[in-house]
Amino acid sequence: MTADEIAALPSIEVFTVEDKAIAVTLRNPTTREPIDLTGSTLYFMAKASLDDEDAAAVFNETVDTFAEPTTGVATIPIDATSIPTSLEAGGELIADLVLKDAGDAVENVGIFRIILRRGVRRAIA
Repeated sequence: MTADEIAALPSIEVFTVEDKAIAVTLRNPTTREPIDLTGSTLYFMAKASLDDEDAAAVFNETVDTFAEPTTGVATIPIDATSIPTSLEAGGELIADLVLKDAGDAVENVGIFRIILRRGVRRAIA
């Protein structure tokens, strides 16, 4: 993937000083109907570079509990303490979502950028 292709990917912004929960809705690409997540596992990984080994991922989450699995909605936790100090002032990650359904079929369902922004406030007492 070239730098231009990465720059053209969809993105989300996350402030580096706060935990965040990213809600995503997984849909069938043909019918646009929500994918039933019952019995599925969603894998989320974000790295500073495509060339980084999986072990060097900044975020590596597995989600297998869904509030309402038939709606296709999954919530991915982002823990601010996982952000390395080298990225606290801001930066960019590349991420993907991989779905393993109840029948053990595996599909990459999305690749996107995470733009890290430094918040002004460090803490609220």
